[in-house]
Amino acid sequence: MLSLGPLSFAVPWALALIAALPIIWWVLRLTPPQPKKIWFPPFRFVANLGTDEQAAYQTPPWLILLRLLIGLLLIVGIAHPLLYQNKDLSGFGPVYIIVDDGWGAADDWPARKEVLSSLVDQVERQGRVIVLVTTAPVAGSALSKPELLSPDRARELSEGLQPKPWSTEREQAIDNLLSSTILTSQRPGDVVWLSDGVASDDQQMANLTAKLQGLGGVTVYRPTGEQLPLVLRTPVSQGSQFKMIIERAEGESKLPVKISGFAASGVVIMSESTEFGEGELSAEITVELPIELRNRLSRLVVKGRHTAASIVLLDGQWQRRPVGILSGAEASKQPLLNPEYYVERALAPFSEIRKHQLDDLLKRPLSMIVLPDTYLLEPSDNVRLNEWMKEGGTLVRFAGPQLAQFQEQPDDNLLPVPLRGGERAIGGSMSWRQPQKLAPFPENSPYVGLAIPDDVTVTRQILAEPFADLPDRTWAQLTDGTPLVTATRRGQGWLVLFHTTANADWSNLALSGLFVDLMKRTTELGKGVENPALKKVLPPLQTLAGNGVLGKPSAHAKALRTELIEQTRPSAEHPPGYYGDQQHRIAFNLSSNLASLQPIGDLPMGVALTGYEQSPELDLKPWLLLAVLILFLIDYLISLSLRGHLNFRFGISILFASVLLGHPNPSVADQASDLENSNQSRLAYVVSGDEEVDVISHNGLSGLSLIMKRRTTIELAEPVGVNLELDELAFFPLIYWPLTSATSVVSPQAVSNIRHYLSSGGIILFDDRDPVTSDYDSLLAMRELADKLKLPSLVPIPSDHVLGRSFYLLRDFPGRWEGRPVWIQRSDARINDGVSSVIAGSHDWAGAWALDEYQQPMLPVVPGGERQREFAYRFGINLVMYVMTGNYKEDQVHLPEIMKRLGK
Repeated sequence: MLSLGPLSFAVPWALALIAALPIIWWVLRLTPPQPKKIWFPPFRFVANLGTDEQAAYQTPPWLILLRLLIGLLLIVGIAHPLLYQNKDLSGFGPVYIIVDDGWGAADDWPARKEVLSSLVDQVERQGRVIVLVTTAPVAGSALSKPELLSPDRARELSEGLQPKPWSTEREQAIDNLLSSTILTSQRPGDVVWLSDGVASDDQQMANLTAKLQGLGGVTVYRPTGEQLPLVLRTPVSQGSQFKMIIERAEGESKLPVKISGFAASGVVIMSESTEFGEGELSAEITVELPIELRNRLSRLVVKGRHTAASIVLLDGQWQRRPVGILSGAEASKQPLLNPEYYVERALAPFSEIRKHQLDDLLKRPLSMIVLPDTYLLEPSDNVRLNEWMKEGGTLVRFAGPQLAQFQEQPDDNLLPVPLRGGERAIGGSMSWRQPQKLAPFPENSPYVGLAIPDDVTVTRQILAEPFADLPDRTWAQLTDGTPLVTATRRGQGWLVLFHTTANADWSNLALSGLFVDLMKRTTELGKGVENPALKKVLPPLQTLAGNGVLGKPSAHAKALRTELIEQTRPSAEHPPGYYGDQQHRIAFNLSSNLASLQPIGDLPMGVALTGYEQSPELDLKPWLLLAVLILFLIDYLISLSLRGHLNFRFGISILFASVLLGHPNPSVADQASDLENSNQSRLAYVVSGDEEVDVISHNGLSGLSLIMKRRTTIELAEPVGVNLELDELAFFPLIYWPLTSATSVVSPQAVSNIRHYLSSGGIILFDDRDPVTSDYDSLLAMRELADKLKLPSLVPIPSDHVLGRSFYLLRDFPGRWEGRPVWIQRSDARINDGVSSVIAGSHDWAGAWALDEYQQPMLPVVPGGERQREFAYRFGINLVMYVMTGNYKEDQVHLPEIMKRLGK
């Protein structure tokens, strides 16, 4: 290995051939001896003949120089020159390569591996050794103790390096290196630090690099700008909404971000975008979803980011559960006296509250039902509530004056424990002299771990009859040992009784924050989902890799103790992920344990700072050999010319023809595409420019084409996207138009093409895909677009329209959403045989039809689920049949008369 500044030669011995260049010069200058002249008489006849053609007497000097240049470039190319753009290695001792392999390095890990591989190659050429140090602790790692490595061994270990889903321990790694015995009697070398660009504080990197300068010159690689990692914090519930916060380390420029929410099956539930402004280190997104969709969310991911901090796992404790409150006419209309008021305010931050009578509540799925003392139950209600609890529901009942008279209600079996008659109060027959406080929660209670305020007291309660199982059924008790909350299993559900009122009549519990925590823990028990806090040890179920991929836990992952979860940081023993089992699990997220991000600050004098985007080296060998080949061809052409064997005009003609053949008419590709579209029937969609919308549109029409092939005789080719201004639309019987802010803007040329397409018998299905806008707003939007396109007037589709019976008999036309009207062109039998050229709605039909590569649905259908998806497919089949066959089914109105005549 020979180095001349930034230029190195991998095969330096080949440069010795340069000494042969003078010999080559001498050989090229050799000319043959003069021919011997012999007098031949006939030469006199041609002696005076002249010619304009000249022949070279010897090789021209400039041609000799060209050939010497070819030889020189060939020799230098064989020597394999390498140009280092970043001169990282300048010492003679070991090369200390420090790699940040924590969560922050995962976003651009391939760039780090490329730099690391280049460094190892440089060290190998220089004949030096390597000390490879990683800063993220790993149990059982081969790199845990610094040692001198050969380049081959270092390359082998570096190939196996992967980012870890926890933070680095830089100080410990550097201290281990500096205290290692391998530094004894070593010459000064080079230190290269491949950092993740994030520091725990302003001075950390400065202090550590200052220590490393004793080992040699220090170079620090760090990402900048968009390459720096992002952190997605755990979302915060705000009533029916939830807020997501994204943080970054530097805010010098604007940065757009998008967050997607996925179900456990991988289906996309939501996708929202925002932007970091200049100088902003955090951005917020507030989302409101239907409870059915929100409860299906399994993880939130920052799109385009691949770290364990850019993903937040969600568990059952985060879901917003539907809770019903039994509300009757007997309830007080004064809020501060009404028990429902306190329960509703306690449940509102994390639950979807529905207040109705029992008949109405049981019509929809519920996680928990709250039974205030003011609601009077019928005997049949007891049976229905017990059946509902057996299926996994939780019934929470509060005591009060009505329940105090339970001895007069022998049929009431909605009690977890036997009760004594009457109530216990200050001054009563079973009284205490002063209000009682709450005792610590028992170990078997789901409330264990909650802090008990000193000012929460109880003045009245209903006592439980002592019996053997009473301690096991007690979840909360007073300081005198009497139960305050008791519970028992009913099938897969729970029956819970608060032995005091839900308002402030008997206790101030309802006025405290503890009441909110109690209700939240109780809600988490609903519908068979048990509280993970009931288990003391939670084994790892699924853990995150450094790139944010969820998979099986490693052999070194250990169980989490419930009482220590909040104090535990993600590490090699406790990686982020899910802990527990499939029935009850908790999410252990990395971002919940990370401090605010800090960029790497100023480094000591003499420390070089560079970025990963720079190429470590440039291999000049292929370029030199290419230059040799080109110059050799030029030399060959010149030689032919000097010998009179090359016609330059002919050569120029050939060159010009090759240029023309190399750039064919661009319309040929378009003609081939038009020919293909004319030979096969296929559906089309308007390209919006939004990648996510276009993917759904393509997969939706592709899924519908597949269903058509399975259920009908129509075989459709793969759908294509069209540009309304440039593409020929006449080849497509149906065009699906997903309305977005981009597709709603149409140019005059596009308007002309659309009008020609519709007048020629084409049909467009407009879909604004928005379930949130009102019917009135949707109608206004459609009218605005209709005015731009000069479309005919639209009316709601009649109940007897042929679109409802072209193949299947349908009354509704749902897509991913349902309940909105579908609009069509006003019928006119004189135009296009009465077939509507425009169909419009807000149902996101492509979202319901869309299938992934495994032919599985991509998006959820709300609220009807898979049954609604089936009807969406049936509407799609009816639509294609309507497009292909027109109004032939209208002739069925004559069928009764025809059958009548046949009967005669």
